[in-house]
Amino acid sequence: MAENLLRDSWGDLNQDDLRLLLKERIGEGRFGQYDGDEDVIHLPLAREECRVSLTFKGAKIVAIKPGTAFDRQEWNDICAEIEGPILRGPRKVGRNLSFNTVGVKGWWHGEKSGVQILPPPATAPRPPQTLADHPFILEFPLQDAGAWPTTNYSITNQRRRREHRKLALLLNLLLVGTTKFLPDRRRSF
Repeated sequence: MAENLLRDSWGDLNQDDLRLLLKERIGEGRFGQYDGDEDVIHLPLAREECRVSLTFKGAKIVAIKPGTAFDRQEWNDICAEIEGPILRGPRKVGRNLSFNTVGVKGWWHGEKSGVQILPPPATAPRPPQTLADHPFILEFPLQDAGAWPTTNYSITNQRRRREHRKLALLLNLLLVGTTKFLPDRRRSF
């Protein structure tokens, strides 16, 4: 039976962050390949090019096993990255533009949560009519996984988008009007 490379110390690691890291570092930007078993994805490809195989139970990774092209040093570097900046990176402020059907004129700061709602800068464009999407700035605590251009920047950015979406959905329950966030838009030509 092959060794399971998934460590118990990664229990707090978000599955999306782990998948993104493995996709970029081992999968060479590819999503991987199935090879018969529906619960196993091979990175970057199956058979002799496989460096690791991910076993899933639902959406959760339950095992990471070495493949035929496994590189122990590469894996040790990935483990150090996960146990360093990804799990224990510094706390920073995430900031995103949000919209509400009621304009934000004041500000609010949550002492315990670290969340802050701010009006847009005076120079920001605003809709002339009352019934519109009025911009405001939403700030929130965020764990930084690393700076551009490292793979970890993608993880930090993914965390920022995920946290912003959760907070915007929560604000829909708490604020008057409808709170929105800009969805990721893909360019197509």
